[in-house]
Amino acid sequence: MDGLAPGARLTGLPTLIRTDAGYRVHDPRLLAGGYTLTPAGRVTHRADELLGGLAVLLLLGPAIAFPILFAGGGFWSAVLWTALGAVAGLVLVGVELFLGPGDALERYRKQTAEEPGLDVTEEDTQAMRLCALGERIAKSTAWRTGAFDRDRRLEHVVWSAVRRALHGVEEAELTLIENRLRTIEIAADAIEFKVDPSHRPRRPAATAAHRADPLQDADLLVVEAGALRDYL
Repeated sequence: MDGLAPGARLTGLPTLIRTDAGYRVHDPRLLAGGYTLTPAGRVTHRADELLGGLAVLLLLGPAIAFPILFAGGGFWSAVLWTALGAVAGLVLVGVELFLGPGDALERYRKQTAEEPGLDVTEEDTQAMRLCALGERIAKSTAWRTGAFDRDRRLEHVVWSAVRRALHGVEEAELTLIENRLRTIEIAADAIEFKVDPSHRPRRPAATAAHRADPLQDADLLVVEAGALRDYL
């Protein structure tokens, strides 16, 4: 997956990046398991920094500790134990990499033959509107706090709808999905003023399940938004 231009930025939707040319939208399955996107379009894991520091410690620790603990005092003894410590460190780092979260792109490509991200430009008018609607809905307090759409259907709706729009299929269904998203946007705006901004429950992670029917998901979101608006 190619990197993005320096002007790219993240949106409120974890799978959607705003670019100079339009958007890049990603399959939510790519981010399952604690992965996130950077503005440059790179996929990182939330534990990457911790694991990087641990790798340095595992690599240098034995190389420093072995000669201190086991060398008999001679120069060559210290060199030997330092070398053995370095080898042990490399083995430990290899074990850490094996047990770590792994490469999200590699995992995704083993699961599916699809591209994990799609570029949307101004020429793709319907896909652009779908991305813009998803971005605006994701900005609402209700969505950001998880008060609305706790199952994170919105990410799947936007991905599936945009993919279909770019392939030029099922225009009538895409129009229905777009209308549903507009209804959801209006409902989210109405909910916005009824959700306490100080109450920010832990944001639910995107589910790994692949949803093949974005219209059904959009319908469920419309029902949920209407019910929540009426309840609040």
